[in-house]
Amino acid sequence: MRKNKTRMIPKVNRYYFYLYRDFRDGDNPLSFVQLIAHAEEFVDLNDISIEQKDVIRNNIKLCQMFYENAWSSRDGLVYFIKNEFSSLDDTTKYYTNLLEWAKKYGLYKTIEKIEKLFPLINQHFTKIKSFNWEQQNEIDKIGELFLDCDFRSDVLKIILQKIISDPNSFCRDENGNEIDLGFSGTLKSFYGDSIIDKEYTVLKGKILGECKNYFKGQLQSIVIQDGSINQDTIKRWHSNGQLEFEKSYNAVRYWHKNGQLKLEKINGDTTVWDDQGNVIKTFKKAENIR
Repeated sequence: MRKNKTRMIPKVNRYYFYLYRDFRDGDNPLSFVQLIAHAEEFVDLNDISIEQKDVIRNNIKLCQMFYENAWSSRDGLVYFIKNEFSSLDDTTKYYTNLLEWAKKYGLYKTIEKIEKLFPLINQHFTKIKSFNWEQQNEIDKIGELFLDCDFRSDVLKIILQKIISDPNSFCRDENGNEIDLGFSGTLKSFYGDSIIDKEYTVLKGKILGECKNYFKGQLQSIVIQDGSINQDTIKRWHSNGQLEFEKSYNAVRYWHKNGQLKLEKINGDTTVWDDQGNVIKTFKKAENIR
């Protein structure tokens, strides 16, 4: 029998938790909340108090509700209303529910924006539902009226602040342990229980440094990683285990699958070989060759 998830806390992979904390990438805030909203594995909450269970259950519900809203309405509120709701009553109930949760958590900007939505929905719902997709300009005009009511960015920022300030009231790591936001060191993540997926470096709770990527347990690439913004591959391997690519500060080299050097570029001078070791081309200026 499947356990009741309201009595459990989501497990999230630390690699993605630390990676999506890099909010320089505009897609990461939503991905960060999604880790909790769409978690597939959970840990029993038997070792904590009833009050703590209630806090965690509400936190999970908060992530789920506002993640689904942010994702589903990413093309704008008018498209969301047109595509998702069959009646004015359904639309009103949906936003009333979100409003109640915003009030529960004191999300004041969100409360204000949702309350402004109700008269607009009442006034324009029938027209929105009657639009066909050839009336793009009319849809966009109505959409402009709803812009001041878009609360997605505001509410995501607040939820992120809550998760970062107290992550263990929202989730645990992939092993069921509490997450250390200040962790520095090297970690590994696995497929299942034993097949290694990544070996990566964390500095004060953020991905920074060397990351080794594996495929079916075999080393595939080594990347120097600064969060999700900067990822510079310095080594990559063929599926047969033969080194395929290597980069240093002044040189780039590629190899054929049989181990024969394919391309070497040093300080802009380039030589290209076929898989039998015969020189095909040489260049005296740096060119992009793959």
